[in-house]
Amino acid sequence: MQFTDSQLALVRDCAKDEQSYQTLLEMLGQSQEARYRVLTEMMTDYTYAYRVLPNGQYELEWIEGAFSQITGYTPEEWEAGGLSSFVHPDDTHFTEHHLQFLAAGHAYEDEYRIVTKDGQVRWIHDYAKPVLDPETREVIRVIGASRDITRQKVAEASHHEAQKRLRLLADYSSDIITIQSPEGYFEYLSPSVHHVAGFAPQDLLGKQLPDFIHPDDLPVAHDAFRELIKSGQSKTYTFRVKHRAGHYIWLEVASVAITDPITGRVTSIHSTSRDVTERKQSDDERERLINELEAYNHTVAHDLKNPLNTILGFANILEEFHESFTLEERMDLYHKIVRSGNKMMNIIEELLLLSGLRVNEIMVEPLAMGNIVQEVLERLHFMIEDYHPILHITEIWPLAVGHRQWVEEIWANYISNALKYGGKPPVVTIGADVPEDGVIRFWVRDNGLGLHPDEMGRIFKPFTRLDRVRAQGHGLGLSIVQRVAERLGGQVGVESTFGDGCLFYFTLPSSE
Repeated sequence: MQFTDSQLALVRDCAKDEQSYQTLLEMLGQSQEARYRVLTEMMTDYTYAYRVLPNGQYELEWIEGAFSQITGYTPEEWEAGGLSSFVHPDDTHFTEHHLQFLAAGHAYEDEYRIVTKDGQVRWIHDYAKPVLDPETREVIRVIGASRDITRQKVAEASHHEAQKRLRLLADYSSDIITIQSPEGYFEYLSPSVHHVAGFAPQDLLGKQLPDFIHPDDLPVAHDAFRELIKSGQSKTYTFRVKHRAGHYIWLEVASVAITDPITGRVTSIHSTSRDVTERKQSDDERERLINELEAYNHTVAHDLKNPLNTILGFANILEEFHESFTLEERMDLYHKIVRSGNKMMNIIEELLLLSGLRVNEIMVEPLAMGNIVQEVLERLHFMIEDYHPILHITEIWPLAVGHRQWVEEIWANYISNALKYGGKPPVVTIGADVPEDGVIRFWVRDNGLGLHPDEMGRIFKPFTRLDRVRAQGHGLGLSIVQRVAERLGGQVGVESTFGDGCLFYFTLPSSE
């Protein structure tokens, strides 16, 4: 017997190995009956026919195929019990509806469960068609085919449960979970997009991510997406996206391309996006601090060298020639040594303060500002002796909250600058404004030359040496003041008209 190519392919698919393939060919080549028997034994479906009796009852005519393998019953047992006795109790209404449909002359196709002879529940996909009497047009027979779809149903249930768990995970994840088409259009966004970016998921469906990316980050995002589509591999990248409120946030996005197993084409992009704005700002701040500290180390080394040379020089002179100096001359040298030591100490204090600004937790308390100012003046008594300033200090201090040590450094910086860069003699006024909107402004006014507008814009930047106002400084003081005030929830600033002195201020929250 000769077989067509399609028949040989069918036999090849049914055979488990080469030996089975040859055996099937031999059996199929024997007789029609043998061929029919072999094929029906290999089927996972079964077919059937019922005769419709005059009283409307159904009588099984024949049933062939994998019926017994699926149900565990013989056709005789099945006919004796009746179809409804084997259908799962929860699905009997389906069979009743099917019989009514057939009686009306209509075919049906549906799925329902049966209970096998050994008690298992199996899913059946059933298709039945009525056969009409050509003269009376009444239903005289029903023929049908049934397929065991239990594995498919189990797989579907497992997939559905997995999808349900994934959706539940997505719904309650703090990260944004998205699905995009290969063209980049959003097909799904988890609810967390509202918490992270301010948008409702439905607001972004059908839109593309580049619509919200910061212009400076678009090249990175485009390159990453193209590489993802091209390679079909996972990729992680970071960029800024626009929040619904108008500001930008940093997202770290991990994406994977989902490909068709047959064609290998990318069918969708699955991504998780995490808000890393705080981490990015922290990294940027750390990088800025590192750069500043590196520059500061260089600057401080030179600035410490001068007073240290003064101390060592005068100390060596005293050690070698102290007997030849009068008491007054020795005291003058001691005074210069102490003053140089104080200058070194101020630089060291600012360095320690800068490193302390990275501390996560600080203790804030109501501040007795008058006492703090007096302590700063005592600390600067050598400068006061040198410059002989005229001091005007307010007697009324609004109660603010802050970190005492840090606020003391702000005052020390402002007052020492007023002494150094004020007039001759310096006239220094120290005061505070009445609290406004929960904020108090504290300030120091001098009678120096003042600042040009361009100098005012640079005065709080680190390592800025303005010819007139920072000539003797080590270039970091006012930048520390700014950082301290901001760390305490306040601000800094300067008001000046060239030729009319400066007013440097800082703000702190009121305790009220």
